[in-house]
Amino acid sequence: MITGELKSKVDAIWNAMWTGGLSNPQTVMEQLTLLLFLKGLDDAQTLAERQARARGTALERDLFPGQLDGIAILNENGEKTADGRSYADLRWPRFVALPAAEMQEAAQNHLIPFLRRLGSDGAPLRKHMASARYEIPTGRLLSKVVDLISD
Repeated sequence: MITGELKSKVDAIWNAMWTGGLSNPQTVMEQLTLLLFLKGLDDAQTLAERQARARGTALERDLFPGQLDGIAILNENGEKTADGRSYADLRWPRFVALPAAEMQEAAQNHLIPFLRRLGSDGAPLRKHMASARYEIPTGRLLSKVVDLISD
């Protein structure tokens, strides 16, 4: 059982999602898990980068390579505005700094494909991500939840 500050934080996130239109508890947990997993990946990558610098060696695996993901970015009229989003935009500090509408576009169109590419073929991560769906309905709600997670 959780108590104190952590409970208050979880309650605030839960209430934000509930009032934002996510009323199914399983959906709330799935969406929260996706966001926490993304944050954890960035934490792990940051640690690996620090260790590589301290050892004076190259980074073994870059989870967030600088190249574009190849998934076109479309404007509200359906016109292509970019050839893809940089994986680096999904790093937690950059992701949380995006404006709400851009954060929503990144999450809706790029987050799940990014997470699916992480595991090798047949790996448990790929199997679990095969059925993952992004379901936070608005950028405003996503931005609020991300802010609550970051606090």
